[in-house]
Parts: sequence; C-alpha cells; structure tokens
Amino acid sequence: MKNHRRQLKWLLIGALITPFALGAAIASGGAGHGDYLFAKLLFPYTMLLTSLTGTITFPLIGLALVQFPLYGLAVGSFNATRTLIFLLVLHASGTFLCFSSLLPHFG
Repeated sequence: MKNHRRQLKWLLIGALITPFALGAAIASGGAGHGDYLFAKLLFPYTMLLTSLTGTITFPLIGLALVQFPLYGLAVGSFNATRTLIFLLVLHASGTFLCFSSLLPHFG
C-alpha cells in the first residue's frame, strides 16, 4: 500500500508540472512565429515526432500532456535516483536531437 501512495504522489507531482511546462512551450511557439525553445527543451519526444507529421497534432499534444505524469510515475515506482538519472539522460538526448537539424519546420 505504501508503494501505491508513493507512486500517486510522484504522479501528481508530474501532473502539477505539466500545465506550467505546457504554458512555457506554447508561449515559446508564439502562435507559429516563435522559436519553440521551451517546446524543444520540455517536450523533446513530441517535437521530434513532428518530423513525421510536419506539424504539432492533437495526438502529439496528448503525448505532451502525459509526459511529466509518466516521468513522475516512473520515479515513484522504481529506484528514484537511478530512474531520475535515466530519465534525465533520455530527456537530454531527445533535447539534443531537437536542436540538431532534425526539425526543419520548427527552426
């Protein structure tokens, strides 16, 4: 039972981060005229998948909405330190790819 509470706590922490991250990403998009800096930094997987669609689609927005709650759930479910390091490396790798030349539509 204690593990379920820990998982729920971290899931909620991820869910609480999501609106702020989403707001920053939307603001950096500037209604299509921005640099998408925070979108690339905070949601690299979603932004990388735009290379397949050419634009940000509703399914990709759905992916962005669940990203941080899933991060929280992972941290709450497994060894927190190792999981956090793994997620940071994975996220940083995705972010690095976002700032390479893989996203021609998003500067």
